[in-house]
Amino acid sequence: MAVRHSIRGETRTLFRKAFLSAFDGNACSRRVILAGVLSGVLAPQTVSADAFPGDLLLFPELTSLHRFDLKDGSSLKNYWINPGLNLFYGLDQDRFRFLLEWLVDRSAQEVQRLQLGWRWQDTTFWVGRFHNPIGYWNIHFHHGAYMMTSITRPGVMTYETSGGPLPMHVTGLYVEGVRELGDSSLYYVLNAGVGPDLEKKRLDAFDVLDPEGTRLPAVTLRLGYQPVSFGSDEIGFSFSYTEISGRRIGVDRINQIVAGVFANWRSENLGFLGEAFYIHNDFTGGASEPESDVLNFYGQAEWRVADDLTLYSRVEGTFNDNGDLYFDHFRNFVRDRYMGGVRYELPYKMALKLELSREHTRDDAFGQVGLQWSAVFP
Repeated sequence: MAVRHSIRGETRTLFRKAFLSAFDGNACSRRVILAGVLSGVLAPQTVSADAFPGDLLLFPELTSLHRFDLKDGSSLKNYWINPGLNLFYGLDQDRFRFLLEWLVDRSAQEVQRLQLGWRWQDTTFWVGRFHNPIGYWNIHFHHGAYMMTSITRPGVMTYETSGGPLPMHVTGLYVEGVRELGDSSLYYVLNAGVGPDLEKKRLDAFDVLDPEGTRLPAVTLRLGYQPVSFGSDEIGFSFSYTEISGRRIGVDRINQIVAGVFANWRSENLGFLGEAFYIHNDFTGGASEPESDVLNFYGQAEWRVADDLTLYSRVEGTFNDNGDLYFDHFRNFVRDRYMGGVRYELPYKMALKLELSREHTRDDAFGQVGLQWSAVFP
């Protein structure tokens, strides 16, 4: 037990040091204050490891991507290697809840989720920065790579820091709960807050430690039906409305509606996850075409061949996005993908993944080979 406590203590010390050194700039004082608060939460004044409150998880990963058949002058790299570490901490005490998710990799060094919650009966009220509950993928698979069967996320579900076209993070109020209906249940989520700003190359989600940029309102409603309460099978829909400053693309504002349906089904050895999205952009001020409509879908199938071996495949498609004022801004958005892969479970909650795909972006079409090691350490 003493060894266990020592490891946890060293982990918390390293986290605090890394948290402080990872941030700089104009928001330094705010970040130092937040780091001090988190240090107090994560380092209880007790000598018993069993008394450590909450759950602290580390999700390290090492991802290597090799692209071939790129066009001459492509903005994409032939070879990309990305080490990353995702820290997740959750605390659930009586009615009080706290959640922190902090990510460091080559594309992001920031707090991805920071939530304070209060539970009342079957409903929890959160305030902070959270994952926008658009569809299924974005609330079930977070930044820890080990949680996903695949290496890549669907193109439409790509995070803002990696060039994704939709708001994946919102800051404000988040309400979630479940209503049991006999053996089944209805899971509901409603959030309201501020969405991203549109920078030169990507969306910029609101940073609670550096709240700069033009921030406009965002609202999302999600309903999911589970035939077996708290099971994996689920069907449902989501509706999101976000206002985004459009000065980077020559308009005053983009009023964006994202409506989607999803279905997730699992048996002992087989699984399927599919989503379809209708994306409507209404441009105000300066646009030659005042609105646009884009359709997107993906479907992922999985086959668990053995306890430690899973085969998977995913197909993605986007329609009516060519020449779209908004989507033309995201040049590296993966609009179409045909992918297959294998995941092998290693001891001590580690996994190796190999993934082969053919992908289409706005300016390019290429093949890709991905290799990833990922893990979770309690």
